Amino acid sequence: MSNLRLWWQHQTDSLGLTDPAKRAPAMNGRVAAGLMTLFGVIGISQLVVVILEIVSGRN
Repeated sequence: MSNLRLWWQHQTDSLGLTDPAKRAPAMNGRVAAGLMTLFGVIGISQLVVVILEIVSGRN
């Protein structure tokens, strides 16, 4: 159990979560843009499917 606690402490220290002076790493801008595009396409396609189902009268 102490090994797990030590590992967790090391992870949080390396991410800067326990030290307020150390900034947490920001997500890469290209990764963020890619994820936003992916979820945007998924969301729009879901919306189109719902609209088409409403128009066609399907329940």
